[in-house]
This record gives sequence, C-alpha cells and structure tokens, in this order.
Amino acid sequence: RSLVGSEMCIRDRVSTQSTGFFFFIIMSLVRRYFTLEEVARHNKEGDLWLVIHGKVYDVSKFDDHPGGIEPLLENAGKESTKEFEEVGHGVEAKDMLKKYYIGDVKQQEKKGYVILLPIIGISVLAVAAMVYLKKS
Repeated sequence: RSLVGSEMCIRDRVSTQSTGFFFFIIMSLVRRYFTLEEVARHNKEGDLWLVIHGKVYDVSKFDDHPGGIEPLLENAGKESTKEFEEVGHGVEAKDMLKKYYIGDVKQQEKKGYVILLPIIGISVLAVAAMVYLKKS
C-alpha cells in the first residue's frame, strides 16, 4: 500500500507540474492588449503602468529604481518612450523591463478614415449613377 501511495503522490505531482507547464506555455503565447485609456488608469503608487516602445509594463512592484519612485510616478499611465530613452537607460535597464512586461498597446482605429471611406464610396456611386443616367 505504501508503494501505491508513493506512486500516486508522484503521479499527482507530475500531473500538477505538467498542467503548470502547459498553462505557462499557453499564457506565453496569448498576448494581452491594452488601450492607452486603460493604461492611464494605472497612474499611482502601488498601481503603476508605463508604455515604452508600444509595450505595457506594470512597474508597481519596482522598488529599486535608482531615481526613486518620482520618475515612475511622473510617467505613470502614459506613453513614456521619449522620457525613458532621454535618460539614457542602458542595456541592463532594458533587459530589466522584460520582468515587468504585461502586454502591448492596442492600436487605435483611424476614426477619420472610418468616416471618410463611406463618404467617398457614396460619392463615387452617385457620380457613376449620374453618368449612367445621362447616357440613357
């Protein structure tokens, strides 16, 4: 019986580890997207997100920033690529970002084009109809 019990424990442990491994693989393949409006809500100490090069980082638990919390708070909840690059962060800081990566910024639709395309389409159809009716 103790052998069976040991086998069950090992099987349960392997099953749990396998499930965790597959969950990790699936989650790493799924990409999360955030709008800038969503990012903007995370702009205070303890809930602090940054956008750098189109990627969203949750730096809420980044306690070791050499410049303290102030630069993070100043750029919290917004696009911060320019500020990040102007400071001259090195390779180490850029590698450190990977730890805080949570997703990408969702590209906004170009609203002007969405409205303009149907208007152009209707105009072309109207001109085509007028030419057709003149020939008839």
